[in-house]
Amino acid sequence: MINVINISHHEAMINLINIPQHEAMINAINIPQHEAMINISLHEAMINLINIPQHEAMINLINIPHYEAMIKLINLIDIPLNEIMINLINKPLHEPMINLINIPLHMTMINLIYIPLHEPMNNLINIPQHEAMINLINIPHHEAMINVINVSHHEAMINLINIPQHEAMINVINIPNHEAMINLINIPQHEVMINVINISHHEAMINLINIPQHEVMINVINIPQHEAMINLINISHHEAMINAINIPNHEAMINMINIPQHEAMINISHHEAMINLINIPQHEAMINLINIPNYEAMIKLINLIDIPLNEIMINLINKPLHEPMINLINIPLHMTMINLIYILTSRANDQPYQHTTA
Repeated sequence: MINVINISHHEAMINLINIPQHEAMINAINIPQHEAMINISLHEAMINLINIPQHEAMINLINIPHYEAMIKLINLIDIPLNEIMINLINKPLHEPMINLINIPLHMTMINLIYIPLHEPMNNLINIPQHEAMINLINIPHHEAMINVINVSHHEAMINLINIPQHEAMINVINIPNHEAMINLINIPQHEVMINVINISHHEAMINLINIPQHEVMINVINIPQHEAMINLINISHHEAMINAINIPNHEAMINMINIPQHEAMINISHHEAMINLINIPQHEAMINLINIPNYEAMIKLINLIDIPLNEIMINLINKPLHEPMINLINIPLHMTMINLIYILTSRANDQPYQHTTA
C-alpha cells in the first residue's frame, strides 16, 4: 500500500491518524479539504476511508454537492468485476487500493456481493456474498444514512462491525443528516450506538476506539492519555473493546482487516486482546504503535501492558508530525508478527521471551 497519492513506499501511510484535530480529518493523507476525487484516476482511487470534512453532513467522500454525490466517483468504475474490491490489504504494495467505495451507487455494491467469498476481501465483516453490505460509507447525503436495510433509527449503529452475517450490514452510522456526520466511530452517547460490545449508551461511547463523546473525530486514536481511552492494550476481555470486530476471545483480534485466522495474533490471550485497533495487512506487520525499531517491534508494546495508565499510550499520536510512525503497515510479516506471537505465547506460558528473527 504505497499510498494512493504517490507517497513513497518508505513514507507510505505516514500515519492514518496523525492529523491535527482542527484539521477535521480532512482526510488521512492531507488532501486539501476542497479537493475532490473527481479527477482521480482508478489508480489513485480510495484516497481514504475517512476524508469527510468535519462540518460536512456526509455529503459524500468527494466533497461535492450532494445532488452530485457519487456521480463523479461512479465514473471511475470502468473496471472488470474481478478487479473490484480485490482486497484492501492483500495486494502488493504497488497496487492501487481500488477502494472501499468505488462502486456505482445504483449498483449497491452488487459487484462486491457477487464476488465469491473465497476471493480476497470478503468485505470487512464477512457478510455472505448474497447479503447487502452496501459498503461502509457511500450512502447519499439525502438518505440521511437511514441505513442499508431500513432498520429503524433506534436500532441505529448496532455497531460498525459486529453485525450478524445475516443482518446485511444494518448500517454504518444511521444518524440524521443534520448531525454533520459525526463520523464513522464518534457517535455521541445519546445516539443508540449500543457499541461494539453492547455497552449501554450511558457509557462514554467506548466504541471502536473509545473516542470521548465530545470529541469530533479527533482521529482514530488521538485521545489524551488521561481520557477514557483505557488504551488499546490493557483492556480485559470483560472490559469494553474485547476487540473492534468482536472476534471470540480465543481468537483475540485476528485483526480489523481480514488477516487469515491461522495467521498472526491467533495466540494472543483474551486479556491482551485488541493489541491495537489499526489494521494489520496480511503481509505486513504492526511495526508498533510507538515507533520502536522493527526488530523490537511489539516487544515494548507488550511491556506497556504492565505499566500505569498514565504511561500507556505514551503516544500513538503525540509524536511530532515530522516523525513518521514508521507506518503501521510497512514491515514484512515475518519480521514482527511472529515475534509478537512468540512474545505473547511465551508470556502466557510463563516462559522467558526469546527473540526470533524468523
